[in-house]
Amino acid sequence: MTRDWVVHVGAGTWQSSAIQVVKEMGFKTLAIDGSFTSPGFKHAEEYLLVDISKCDLVEAAVRKFFSERNIVPAAVVCTTCEAGMLSAANLRDLYGLPGTGRTLAHKLTNKGEQRQAWKELSSPKFALLAAPFEDINKHLVDFRTEKIIIKPVDSSGSRGVSVVAISLVAPAHLERASKLSSTGEVIIEEFIDGREYTVESVRLSGVTHLVLVTWKDKVFGTNSTVSNLLKTASITDRQCNEIRQLVEAAHDALGYENGVCHTELIEDMTGKFWLVETAGRGAGFGVSEYFIHYSTGYDYFEASIRFDLGMQVSKPVEGLPKIISAVRFLETIPGRLVSIENESKVSFQQLIPNGEIMLEPQTDGDRIGYFYVNGDSSELVDELITDTLAKIVIKVE
Repeated sequence: MTRDWVVHVGAGTWQSSAIQVVKEMGFKTLAIDGSFTSPGFKHAEEYLLVDISKCDLVEAAVRKFFSERNIVPAAVVCTTCEAGMLSAANLRDLYGLPGTGRTLAHKLTNKGEQRQAWKELSSPKFALLAAPFEDINKHLVDFRTEKIIIKPVDSSGSRGVSVVAISLVAPAHLERASKLSSTGEVIIEEFIDGREYTVESVRLSGVTHLVLVTWKDKVFGTNSTVSNLLKTASITDRQCNEIRQLVEAAHDALGYENGVCHTELIEDMTGKFWLVETAGRGAGFGVSEYFIHYSTGYDYFEASIRFDLGMQVSKPVEGLPKIISAVRFLETIPGRLVSIENESKVSFQQLIPNGEIMLEPQTDGDRIGYFYVNGDSSELVDELITDTLAKIVIKVE
């Protein structure tokens, strides 16, 4: 049976490039997404219109496609796409293909399972709840923080996330998060006050290789839930070693042996690092596809594709980059986007078309566009960001 077809679960903006890369490798591509307007469809040989969050529907459609042709796929690719990870893993198990299987994918997408696996590690206290949300306070007795964070057990991009004073927690907060959880489950956990980090890494044969560590800044007024900046973290060797050891312990606890990984940490006021969550995929919004390569020279995006194809993946150069790089996201502004004029020397990538109606930013998806800058120091990069922002004119009505 011929094996020259690759299934792409997800065909949105950040998955289109993966489809093109795989085609350039000589494979035929079958793209799957739930929207007729998915940009990846125009690059694929064939496509299926299916909700990628529904494993059974995706499996039925893919089975039918390949059985009618009497062929089987060579691989299943799912890049920077949390919604499709379980469906992609299910297909790999079905056809015996390389990459993350369903059991592991569930651990990598379900915050409750991650917290359970990390009970012996530096991770906030948590509770997993489902409706009806009654007697909430009994779950908060052992919490040690003045605030808690509430989130759907399996969402991404800050969707449904809220931070609430522990004395003000009400069922309505949990119900809001529950609506964005595929299982209806909600996780509540201690809110660790401190500096947020993102860690991009590659896991090879059970060894974690750090590629990039960045600081994360949040949009003012969103209660620490919507980010607008990633900047190379200036850290000591001690901090780097602690981060490496904690991320590796997190991977070990989950049984994650091979693949790219995006992890979020918090460093509290005492300098202790805490695990927030990890994902067996690269970060979205061009971070995996462009920013990591821009910052480090390592082709993280190609590595993620090669893992899914069962190909050999190159090991990153040891040591974090010395140059400071940053990606600044511009959050949405309420109103209709009329135009964007970039009078700076920095390239600006617009994410939404002129004429789009925008609301107050609520999730990481509420972004107008982004730009990259780099320099020899964190202070210089801050100056470049400020200067660039002053020269990007956004007209809204």
